Amino acid sequence: MENAQHGILVTYGENINVLSNEIINSVTSLSMTNISHSQIMGNKIYENDNGIYLNNANNTIISNNFLSNITSSGIYGMKGFQNTFADNSIENSDFAGINLFDGMDISVMNNTAFGNKIGLSFSGMTNTTIQGNFAYNNVNDGIYAMGSNYSIVNNEAAFNDIKGFNLFINDSIVMDNFATFNGYGFFLQNPFNVEMINNTALNNTFDFHETHPYTPPTISAANNITVAEFSPAVIEWVATDEDPSMYYVFLNGEQIDYGTWVSGLSNTITLTGLEPGIYNVTLLVKDMGHNAATHTVWLTVTNQPPQIISEPDDLQIEESQLDQSSIEWIAMDTSPNQYQLFMNGIVVDSGNWISNASISFSLDNLNIGMNNITIVLSDSLGLFTVSTHYIKSSQIDQLSVRTFSR
Repeated sequence: MENAQHGILVTYGENINVLSNEIINSVTSLSMTNISHSQIMGNKIYENDNGIYLNNANNTIISNNFLSNITSSGIYGMKGFQNTFADNSIENSDFAGINLFDGMDISVMNNTAFGNKIGLSFSGMTNTTIQGNFAYNNVNDGIYAMGSNYSIVNNEAAFNDIKGFNLFINDSIVMDNFATFNGYGFFLQNPFNVEMINNTALNNTFDFHETHPYTPPTISAANNITVAEFSPAVIEWVATDEDPSMYYVFLNGEQIDYGTWVSGLSNTITLTGLEPGIYNVTLLVKDMGHNAATHTVWLTVTNQPPQIISEPDDLQIEESQLDQSSIEWIAMDTSPNQYQLFMNGIVVDSGNWISNASISFSLDNLNIGMNNITIVLSDSLGLFTVSTHYIKSSQIDQLSVRTFSR
């Protein structure tokens, strides 16, 4: 497969075998979501935006694949459990050769990562085995791990520019690993209950380095924000810490966003489409030492009457064209209710209206002369908007539109 938008795309499956494919120059090479008990083996993937992408893959084997020149990560896995990544070779990815996030009971064994930004990257993992891997000539780190209950055994990291082993872990064992010709051989940040056994570091700029920052991040943001209905709510925040890691955003207790953050850099949270009410927006930030800080912003969205976003101009029209002509309105509201259409003070149409959908009125029964066409739009909160237009048939005249809200 070559020059495709999606090479192989699988959503919801079990016992799927993806074997010995060659995918070149595609946007998404191999994407699998919500799969289990499957095999991804012997594939060759070159010059693609994304390599192998796994989201919520479980009890799956990813082995003997070769990936080269991937714009993001060679192999990316999120929220999987009991998966095995073995004997893969990944080179020249713009981020990580293998990048795993929020997984559990994962085995990563005998993989080779060369020339990536990071060789092997693990964030938020638990009960993970990293064994027998070779990470060399990567731009930043050979092996990066953050989380708990790691078994990091018999790996080699060599000629990585910054760190051979960059570890932010607790309740873990690090044994029989070899680091040579890196910036730092073994760099441990705030380790807790970590056993370092029989590891070797040779010819690194710094063979072993260990730090213990226990100061949590600080957050600067507003405490209360008020916006009008239909307007976006923009919350700006800045956090500071020596070793920033991840942030998480919660709306009324439900996570709506997450990502990495940079100390001292301004960030924004933008919320749209919220109905009138009061909302709890909570920001959680963490650093590499597992320290955390939270900040809550109380967001108030105030009621507004329906907003007309498209409406007819006043116009003049020949009598012969009336049966072929109509006018329409489009309005928006988070709780639309009823509309009424008046012609010269008499109700000619009414019903329910839908936000961002058109309301149309035919002119085939228009009176000869000047006509007053008025629409009244209400929402479920009792707020309403009135818009009046003048249409004259058989004569040339033009009056301005008059619109008011209450």
